[in-house]
Amino acid sequence: MKDYDFKSIIETISSASPSHLALVSFLVIPVVMNYWIETINKTVPGISYGWRIIALVVLILVYLACLLWLAMENQRARQLKRKRDQIIAKMVANDWKRISFESAKAAITSPTTDEEIIAVIESFPEALRFVNLIKKDRNGQALREDGRKVYKSGIGLVVPTDRT
Repeated sequence: MKDYDFKSIIETISSASPSHLALVSFLVIPVVMNYWIETINKTVPGISYGWRIIALVVLILVYLACLLWLAMENQRARQLKRKRDQIIAKMVANDWKRISFESAKAAITSPTTDEEIIAVIESFPEALRFVNLIKKDRNGQALREDGRKVYKSGIGLVVPTDRT
């Protein structure tokens, strides 16, 4: 086998859009299926034509399942990006550096859970981070429990430190 730079191949595949991956996989599927059929013939010599067709159908079903999975992951990534953009837009519009989960949920147009907000923060650590916010009452006073301040989860905007 030739010396391939697998790291750059993996990076290229990872950065490709799902539609491009689907197109490329569709173009190479006959070659891949031929290799699978040859592998089946070599591992199970004397396999009947009917079993070859069944194996081919199974391979096609696996291929379709992978394409469906790819589409679902792409949809999830788009939803996370949209939620990130809506949170950042509210923070920038109000000139805030931090926002509570409740305010973030109000900024997002679709119903959102805390777990989904956590997924947004974890997916985009270069833009958002976890912060602890002090809980305040209606008068703006910090709530205290046993002499300590009470905190709640929040989201902080990551500001680049390199401003050159």
